[in-house]
Amino acid sequence: MLTIEPIQDVSEDVLNHFFTEEQKPVHQWEWDYGYLTLIDDEAIAFFVLDPVSQEDAWLRRLWVKGGSNPALMLMMFEWIGDYAVKANFHNLYTHLDDPSKQVLLEMNQFKPSEEAPVENKDQQGYWYVKSLNVQTTS
Repeated sequence: MLTIEPIQDVSEDVLNHFFTEEQKPVHQWEWDYGYLTLIDDEAIAFFVLDPVSQEDAWLRRLWVKGGSNPALMLMMFEWIGDYAVKANFHNLYTHLDDPSKQVLLEMNQFKPSEEAPVENKDQQGYWYVKSLNVQTTS
């Protein structure tokens, strides 16, 4: 069974089994907005869904466990999008500084963004956005 859990709610054993010492979250935003994706209680991926406004989130980090099936990366984008919709986000932003990953984003319906959801002068690269299918009631 697939579950997505905030990393604060996951046991220390699960965290230690998933992360190497160098990969462990060190920033407060990783702990505040980080999630582990688990299949049958085994952690397979970590992502950070950082809110940048009431309607928008930044997919700030995504790690998939080494040795995983490459299709898992594609599924992660779908699961993250579904999770963001449940959290009532309308747009999902991500930042890319490695042009070789552009195709992966485009395969997952991300498009180049004209605007950055956050200002960070130190970031080189480009922003991408995916509009989420959020049902609104009027």
